Amino acid sequence: MKVIAIAKNTFKEALRGKMFNIMLIFALVTIGSTKMFSFFTSREEMKMIKDMGFFFIVFFGLLIAIFLGAKMITEELEKKTIYTVLSKPVHRYELILGKLVGTMFALFINLCFMSIVFLGVLYLKERVLNFEIFKAVFLIFISLSLIGSIAIMFSTFATTTISVTLTMFLYIVGNIFEYLKHLASKGGAVLKFIFDGAYYLFPNFTNFNINRDVIHGTAVSGMYMLKVTAYGLNYIIIFALLAILFFRKREV
Repeated sequence: MKVIAIAKNTFKEALRGKMFNIMLIFALVTIGSTKMFSFFTSREEMKMIKDMGFFFIVFFGLLIAIFLGAKMITEELEKKTIYTVLSKPVHRYELILGKLVGTMFALFINLCFMSIVFLGVLYLKERVLNFEIFKAVFLIFISLSLIGSIAIMFSTFATTTISVTLTMFLYIVGNIFEYLKHLASKGGAVLKFIFDGAYYLFPNFTNFNINRDVIHGTAVSGMYMLKVTAYGLNYIIIFALLAILFFRKREV
């Protein structure tokens, strides 16, 4: 129950922040983009709208996940509210788990809002709903939750700026792993060993990206969805455990 209470408080704090302003910007940009591609053919126009829609969902969702997660612990320390929380019968692991659950719920609500706007724009154009889009949005939610867990982990021992920087670095690297592996295969054995190790050690965010498949009408199997979901949840658990470990060692 303590975890739920902390999660509710975290969610309320997120709502009092700039999250809804970001959602409003997304809605305006997405709706405006329907006119941007009117000079294309109908099929090309729909592909461009879907491509831009997914881009904005990921981009704004990423901003929220990183900045929300990165300030979770550091902001509590700066405001000294963490001393009040920890003075109560609340374990440190409960605080971390509550922050993570609250962050994930905030991301979920934000994603729901953006997806409704996105689907509304598509429906006005096509007069039909493509349910494969829900699969893509779900994996975006898993990837953003993973980003949030990484940001929270860094926030347990670093400043907000450093946490944001490190989280963005891991996200960028996690999106170019395949390219890095290709480069490493042309190098020496040591370089190949290092990149192979990093490939299996850090999350590969390209696994969550099925946006192109949805845009081009390629069906995504339920088995792939299950595997990638389990893959993401495993990493979320790992980073949550690391956050708990680092926070336990931090003097507060």
